Amino acid sequence: MSNLNNTALIIIDVQKGLFEKATPVYNADSFIDNICMLIDRIIPKHHSSAFEGTTLAEELETREID
Repeated sequence: MSNLNNTALIIIDVQKGLFEKATPVYNADSFIDNICMLIDRIIPKHHSSAFEGTTLAEELETREID
């Protein structure tokens, strides 16, 4: 990812409700880990968490994911 000016990261509809369905998310922990890793690489963070102030923050805290 050397040229971030030509890089886009699109995360579509990742919400807490996705993890509350009767059918579990396949590899949910890895799924969240991958999203966090990609966001950390692309988005400069001004908070301790890229999800601070979002509904996903609670889910990450529940799963003890920083």
